[in-house]
Amino acid sequence: MRFLLFIFCTSIVLISCSDNEDIPTLEVGQDFTNSNVRIVSLDTFAIELSTYKFDSIVTSSTNRILIGQYKDEIFDTTRAESYVELTPINYSISNEAELDSIALILNYDGYFYSDTLKVSSINVHLLSDEVRPEDDVFYNTSTVSHEEDFIATRRFSPEPASEDSIHITIPNFVGQTVFEKIQSGEINDNNELRNEFKGLALLPGKMDDSSIIGFTIDNTETYLRVFTLYQENLKITSKHLIWLSILNNHFLLTLTTFKVKPKTLPSKISQIKKSIYHHKTQKQTIGVISRQELV
Repeated sequence: MRFLLFIFCTSIVLISCSDNEDIPTLEVGQDFTNSNVRIVSLDTFAIELSTYKFDSIVTSSTNRILIGQYKDEIFDTTRAESYVELTPINYSISNEAELDSIALILNYDGYFYSDTLKVSSINVHLLSDEVRPEDDVFYNTSTVSHEEDFIATRRFSPEPASEDSIHITIPNFVGQTVFEKIQSGEINDNNELRNEFKGLALLPGKMDDSSIIGFTIDNTETYLRVFTLYQENLKITSKHLIWLSILNNHFLLTLTTFKVKPKTLPSKISQIKKSIYHHKTQKQTIGVISRQELV
């Protein structure tokens, strides 16, 4: 009780000694700057927004195939292309089998960006070079040569949330030679296969303005499907198999590039918010980042 009474009395003394008439006022920072500390209120300011593009970013070992293209009022055109090497589950095909049809099955993985209500297209090209990375990794600046003319194309309305996959018919001549050489034992491993079939380039249409869609790299869901014909007891039966699938994501190259219109610094707050959001969602893919500075 005496201790509490002592604390109370001491507080009264300290408070009473803080009168400006007793002790001169010491301004914050006086001993260091000899200037008064002031708070200035501003009701207007300007935002300087800058966009930076990384020289290159690693795009190999990705967890999905990205294909598509869209146009934006700030970034103009953003385009995603994928290049894949495919290998068979095993190098064995029955001598009685005949090639009937080939189809590329791309299974959605649920990812999409931009307007999926617009029609998209996928053009399938044969690669003319192997999918081999420089320095053991691919960058968004890497390139893989492919034939100029596509072997198959598909226009579709993306439904990544409600559909499971899309089907692209591949002409038989693409796989006929490989099929026969595996069947005869001329192709027995991945190296021999690459000499005959290096892979596929999956490109959006040049005039597309829709969305970028993600497809899974799971080799049980994204693959080249082959229907074969067998003659058994004077009857012809059809069988299908997962023939060629993605070897592994180390040999998957996804390129996403964009070009920026000149003088595209947004002038409205709504545009600024949009561009910041766009950068945040896309910087992992196309390698851009925003910088905001008050001036």
